[in-house]
Amino acid sequence: CELGDGLDALDPTRPLRRARRTAALARLEPATVARIEAFVLAVLCADLVGTMAGALDGAVDHARQREQFGRPIGSFQAVAHMCADAHVSIEAARSATWRAAWAVDALPVEEALDAAGVAKAWCSEAGREVCESAIQVWGGLGMTWECDAHRHLRRALQSRALLGDEGHQLSLLAGVA
Repeated sequence: CELGDGLDALDPTRPLRRARRTAALARLEPATVARIEAFVLAVLCADLVGTMAGALDGAVDHARQREQFGRPIGSFQAVAHMCADAHVSIEAARSATWRAAWAVDALPVEEALDAAGVAKAWCSEAGREVCESAIQVWGGLGMTWECDAHRHLRRALQSRALLGDEGHQLSLLAGVA
């Protein structure tokens, strides 16, 4: 592929460029292209897992330090449950990502692509939810430039859109796309 014009990126830390197909790419076998796509989806999922983990780590640290009514906000049930739910989503996303990464080399190409699609669908939705929960834990500070929570959300939303969000991935898996 050759890199073309720059695109507007939601995440300022990761600029985007339009890729142009080249003759070399056209000569690749379809199975090779599908395996590359499975690999790229697995990498995007790994990026989403890291983004979610970073967002939650920051939110948990904040919840331990920020006090309200003389107690850390992390001691309040609503905050604790929000963080626990986010942790469960991250661990499920991590597991799906590991399977997708393993499948790239270990399974036939169609199964690898399916595993990557399942992981991308899960990670895309979980990424948005976890990063939004982190912003809620931070409160009003979460959407300011002084806090990284909104940057995690931007990265999650951009990764979610790349190569198709959860709706697109699930449509492909169902064979309706």
